[in-house]
Amino acid sequence: MELLDCVIIGGGPAGLTAAIYLARFCRNFAIFDTGKSRANLIPRSFNYPGYKNGISGKNILKKLKEQVSQYAIEIYKEQVIALEKENVFIIQTPSQKLYAKTVLVATGIVDIEPDLPNIPNAIERGLLRHCPICDIYEVRNKRIAVLAQDEKGFQTALFIRHFSAQVSLLTLGKKLHLTRDNKDKLHSNNIVLLENSLKKIVLKKNDIGTIYLKDFIEPLKFDTIYSALGTKNNNELALHLGAKTQKGALIVDKHQETSIKGLYAAGDIVSDLNQLSVAQGQAAIAATAIHNAL
Repeated sequence: MELLDCVIIGGGPAGLTAAIYLARFCRNFAIFDTGKSRANLIPRSFNYPGYKNGISGKNILKKLKEQVSQYAIEIYKEQVIALEKENVFIIQTPSQKLYAKTVLVATGIVDIEPDLPNIPNAIERGLLRHCPICDIYEVRNKRIAVLAQDEKGFQTALFIRHFSAQVSLLTLGKKLHLTRDNKDKLHSNNIVLLENSLKKIVLKKNDIGTIYLKDFIEPLKFDTIYSALGTKNNNELALHLGAKTQKGALIVDKHQETSIKGLYAAGDIVSDLNQLSVAQGQAAIAATAIHNAL
């Protein structure tokens, strides 16, 4: 039985960054990537350091994989279907079983999407967005719709209001329960609240989204739509081991170690500040901690 130093689960920016570090630490490890990194959906990031003209998420992943490959590290393109821990970690895929002293979980999150056809195309065209921290600068002073159904979604609309005076908050038929203070903020910031049910959303070729609501005769036109309907954490493997979470995110210490000894986590699965730079910083911390602990 070969005992690896580490297995990295997830081939997004966090997982690939950790792989670069562990390779340079001369560690024996494996990395698994199903190709479903959320970074694939980034049409162009303008706040990723070093690229003044922006860079797509696909290109970021491509460059990271190229950097990993120079260390002769194989990226296994299959899913980890089970994770157990006895004296060591047991990692099961459809085709093999591996054993490792440590595991780094970098499995990320999945966006809860609105009912739209061909969502990847809508994201590519900039009509549907998820991260105002990433790209609100590109649509400042535009007509913006925010799809949200909870307090966190309201906070997203409030954040966006700093960049545009034309912000509408659409709950798609759900009653939005806000505190008195937040209701006051809604009105004082002139954010339009629409709690009507959604009939349909049409994304047109001229980069304008049209939203049809129940009981509205005239359709509503927006330059872009932000979906703030929430996310799903890909935390099942860690939860099976008993790792502690807070609102779905894995709880880690300053070394990115979870409540399970030897199990580390980095990226969106840990932080609600879903930024490439944050994920990669956490990966560097985790990889260094893993190396020092071995």
